Amino acid sequence: MRFENLRHVKFKRAEGARGTKLSVSRPASLGNTGALFYTADSLELDDIVVPISRDGVLNPPRPVLARDEHRFVGEPIAVVLADDEYLAEDLINEVSYTSQPVPPVTDPIRAAAENDLLVHTSFGTNVLFEENFRAGDETFSYPNDDFRTVTTTLRSGRVTAVPLETRGVVACGSDDGVTIWCSTQSPHMLRDLVAAHTGLSPSRVVVRVPDIGGGFGLKAHAYPEELIVAVLAYRLKANLRWIEDRVENLSAACHSRDQHITASAVVDNEGRIRGVHADIVVDMGAYGVYAHGHLLEPLGTPAMVPGPYDLDFYSYRVRAVATNKAPLGAYRGVGLPVATLVHERLVEHVATTLRCDSVEVRRQNLIHAAQSPYKSLTGQKYNNFDFETALARVTEDIATHRAECERTLDGEWLVGQGFGVYIEYVASGSAVFKKRGMVGLAGFDEFELRLTEDGSLSLQTTLPSMGQGVYAATGQILHALTGMEPAEIRLPNVDTGQAPLSGNGTFASRSAVITHTGVRQAYTDLVDSITVGACNAYNVDKDAVEVRRDLSVVIGQDEQDEPVRLSRAHTARLLEEKYRIGFSRVDPKAPVHPSGAHGCLLAIHRRTAALRILRYTVADECGIRIDPKVVEGQVRGAVAQAISGALHEEILYDSTGQINNPSFVNYGLLTAAELPDIVHLPFTTDGSIDADEVKGSGEAGMLAPGPTIANAVSDALGVPCDTLPVRREWLLENLPVPSSVETA
Repeated sequence: MRFENLRHVKFKRAEGARGTKLSVSRPASLGNTGALFYTADSLELDDIVVPISRDGVLNPPRPVLARDEHRFVGEPIAVVLADDEYLAEDLINEVSYTSQPVPPVTDPIRAAAENDLLVHTSFGTNVLFEENFRAGDETFSYPNDDFRTVTTTLRSGRVTAVPLETRGVVACGSDDGVTIWCSTQSPHMLRDLVAAHTGLSPSRVVVRVPDIGGGFGLKAHAYPEELIVAVLAYRLKANLRWIEDRVENLSAACHSRDQHITASAVVDNEGRIRGVHADIVVDMGAYGVYAHGHLLEPLGTPAMVPGPYDLDFYSYRVRAVATNKAPLGAYRGVGLPVATLVHERLVEHVATTLRCDSVEVRRQNLIHAAQSPYKSLTGQKYNNFDFETALARVTEDIATHRAECERTLDGEWLVGQGFGVYIEYVASGSAVFKKRGMVGLAGFDEFELRLTEDGSLSLQTTLPSMGQGVYAATGQILHALTGMEPAEIRLPNVDTGQAPLSGNGTFASRSAVITHTGVRQAYTDLVDSITVGACNAYNVDKDAVEVRRDLSVVIGQDEQDEPVRLSRAHTARLLEEKYRIGFSRVDPKAPVHPSGAHGCLLAIHRRTAALRILRYTVADECGIRIDPKVVEGQVRGAVAQAISGALHEEILYDSTGQINNPSFVNYGLLTAAELPDIVHLPFTTDGSIDADEVKGSGEAGMLAPGPTIANAVSDALGVPCDTLPVRREWLLENLPVPSSVETA
C-alpha cells in the first residue's frame, strides 16, 4: 500500500529469555537523522490487561514494551521510527540493552509442580489457571475386578500458524483520530483497544482490513505492535507502517498447542470404554493474548476429550502454566486437535491392550446417530451427527485401495493404516464466552445491507475475509435471496468507519454460520424498511406495497389505478436513507458441531525412515454447503496444515529459553511434493436440510490428521506413537531391527 510521507517502524526485541533490571540504550547514530526512539519509559503507554472474569484466574498485565524485565525471546523492548526503512533497520540494530540474567522457566511440568522459579514472582506460582472436573457415574471412575485401566502419556508440540502474509499495519494519524489498515481477523477488537489506550471514542478509530494472505487464528488477537503503531501515529499526526518479518513472526507472534497429557480409560472386558480421566498441562508462555487471555487451549481441550464416544464417566484436571516463552494463542482448531489426539490414541491403546481391532473398538463406543440430540458429560449438545457412517466411508475407502497402493512399493517399505473420528464446536456466541470468563470477546457479529442509489446492494459486516471464501459464500447467499447477479452485489472489505457496527471478527469457523443467518435477517429487515419507506412516500397502507424478491417495488393504490412499478434504482432514489438499510445482529445461543472421520494409509522405509502418505481420506459432515468449492478448499487446506504439523512443525526452545528454529531454514513445513491427494467424501446427516443448519468447515479438517497419522505410524512400526510431530529421528530409533538372513 502506498502512502505519502510514510515513516517506518522497527522493533528491538529481547535476545534472552529472561532478564531483570532492564536498561535500554538509544542507537548511537540517531543524531540528526530525524528518526525517533522510544522505550517503555518514553512511550508512556499503559499495559495491556486482558478482560477476564473467572474465579481463580491469575491475569498478568502485558507491557507493550518490556519494562524493567523481559520475559521471552522476541519480546519488544524498544521501537524506532524513521523516514527510510533501511535507516530504521540500521538504527534498531544499534540499540543495545543490559539486563540481569535470571534462570528462565522452560519446563511446564516442573513449573506446574514447583515454585523455585517463577515467571511472575508476584503470583507465587506459575499455574495461572487450574480446573478440576468430574461428571457421570462414579462407578466407572476407577478400575475393579470388572474393569481395567489403560493409560498413556501424550505430547502435542508447540507450533505456530505461519500465514503466507505476516502481521502488518499502517496507521495514519490526524487531529480527527487515527485510521488503521491492518492484517487482522478482529478489526473491532483492535479498534476498541486503540480507543481505550488513546482516550479516543471508538468512532474516531477506524480500522480497515485489506485483502489478507491468511490468518488461521494468529491474527484473531490484538498485539502490542499494532497498538504502538496506532498510538504513535495519532500522537505524531504521522503515517506509520510496520511489517513483521518472518523471524519476528515465528518467535514473537502467538504460538499454539504445546500440551502434555496423561490420559486413562477405564474399560470393561467387552471393550466398552466406561470412563476417561485426563490430566492436561498447557504451556501458555509469558502472557495471555488479547482479548482471549490464556484460557483458549486449557478450556477447549478438556471440553472435547470425550469427543464422539458415549462415556459413563469423565474427569479432568487442567493447568495453564506460565513459562518464559512467547504467548500461546489461537491457531486453527484451538485445543480441539489435541482433544482428538487424546481420545483417538486412547482408543488405539485400548485395542492393543485387549488385542482387538481398533476400528471395532470405535464402533462399539461411538455415540449412535439415533441418540441425537446428545448431551456430552461436559455439557456439549451434539445435533445431527453420524459417526458410524463417516467411519464406514473412510475404512471402506482405505481397504479398497490398500492393495493397489502396496503394489507401487517394494519390500523395503512398512505399510500402516490409521483412522480418526472427531467432533468439534464452532461459532460460539457471547453466552459461551461469558461462561468461560472471556468477557473481552463480543460473541456476536453485525450486518448492514444497503440498497444504493444505483440499485445495487452493498453489505458491510464485522467478518473480514482471510482468504477462506467468506465473500464468495456471502455473494451466493444474496444471489439466492434476491436473484441479483454478482455485478449488482458489492461486498467491500471490513471498514469500521463505514457503518456503525461492532462484532467479534472471523475465527473459530464462525463466518459461514453467522453469515448465513445474518445476511438473511438483514435482507428481511431491508424489505421491511423499504415497505415502510414506500408507504410514507406514497401515503398508502402496507397492504398496498409489494417488495419483490429482487427489491423492486409494486404499489397498488386502488383497484381503478394502474399499479406503480419501481425498479430498485428508482426505489433507492425515492426513499430516505434510513429506509434503504437493513440491519442484523447474530449472537449464537449455542455452538454447532461439525463431525466426521479420517483415514490414512502410509509407508515408512525400513532403512531410511522416509515416510510417504499413500492415501488420505476425509468423510465430513458440516451441514449445508453454501459453496461446495469453498468447503472443498477449506477441508483440503486444513488437512494440509494438519499433516504439516503432524510430521514437521514444532517451535523448539532449549533449556535457556532460546528458540532454535526461528526461520524457514529450520522450521519444517510440508511442501507440495509431500502433500498427498486428499480424497474428500462429504455427506449430510438427516436433519441437516434445515435452513439454519450450516456448521462451518474451516477448522474441521484440522482435528483428525494428527492422531490419524500417529495411528498409522503405530500400525506400521508396531510401536505406540504418542508424540506430535512424528520426527524422523524417532522413526529411525523405532524401525524394526532387520532379522539376520543366512546366505549359501
